[in-house]
Amino acid sequence: MLRVLGELADELRRSIDFYHNQGENMEVAQLLLAGPGGAIGQLDEFFSQRLSLPASQVDPVSALSLEVGQELTTLQRVGLGVVLGLGLREAW
Repeated sequence: MLRVLGELADELRRSIDFYHNQGENMEVAQLLLAGPGGAIGQLDEFFSQRLSLPASQVDPVSALSLEVGQELTTLQRVGLGVVLGLGLREAW
């Protein structure tokens, strides 16, 4: 798993470097982890250390101040972002 995550971190670094080289003095300030993969334990810490960028999970329930009828697990909460995104697709 570490090998795959290392390769993903390397690819993210190349993408960030490409973005920086586009000019306009743009900056990548933070890495946001969304979807069920974002709930992998200590993934945010791994990317923070590997990329020297703050990384954090996106919790759509908190970010959108949603009221839910039952308690959701961390995996369900982060996965809800995918569900909301797909639902919004149909709304357009």
